[in-house]
Amino acid sequence: IGSRNGGFFWARCREKSSSCTAEVAKRTHFSETDRICKKSADVDAVDDVDAVDDVDIVDIVDGCVEAGDILITPSEVLVGLSARTDQAGADQLRSILNARRYGMRVMKTPPNILHFKTDCSLIDDHCILATERLTFSGCFDGYQTLLVPLGEEPAANVIRINNHIIMPAGYPKTRSMLRVEGFEVLTVGNSECAKIDGGMSCLSLRF
Repeated sequence: IGSRNGGFFWARCREKSSSCTAEVAKRTHFSETDRICKKSADVDAVDDVDAVDDVDIVDIVDGCVEAGDILITPSEVLVGLSARTDQAGADQLRSILNARRYGMRVMKTPPNILHFKTDCSLIDDHCILATERLTFSGCFDGYQTLLVPLGEEPAANVIRINNHIIMPAGYPKTRSMLRVEGFEVLTVGNSECAKIDGGMSCLSLRF
């Protein structure tokens, strides 16, 4: 869900404004460090989720959270603090999730990584595709990790739909590795959206 205002090029980055679990759609509050979308950003389009039974819409109003810093696994929600997600926002998100019996763990995203999910994706219930720089920070203790080959770090941001992995084109080593692991891999040209830091998860909203 992005801004309806055509003047915002973030309108293509749907997940920046929202994040969904099976029971709750969270509208996120943009950090003042975000280049275009500020506190007044229009994310009202997420209200369309009202038509879905048993889905609550909850606004983050204390601090800032961006969905690119939220990785949802079957056992917990991982949140990376970054330039765009602060402790106050993470604390409010924890209270929202705890009330719905979701566990949450907060960690610090390394400073050279824009978003937590810039460098990782959940590709199976307990398997995370990630870069070396994020994995070696200790974020994924208890999970199996697949490391993207050096030089193909942007390929760490993918989405899985059923047994298909959708990943950006241009990263043949990562594509081959995922195929060896048994996944059907679909590649999508993403060179233009990548110029504004748009990855596969940024451009989608799944729940």
